[in-house]
Amino acid sequence: EDIAKEFSQIYTSNNANEEEKRKRNAI
Repeated sequence: EDIAKEFSQIYTSNNANEEEKRKRNAI
C-alpha cells in the first residue's frame, strides 16, 4: 500500500538521521 511505502521511507530516513547523529557525537 502507499501508506506502508510512505511509512517505510520515513522510517528509513529517520534511521539515516540517527546514524548521522551517532557519527557526529562519536567524533
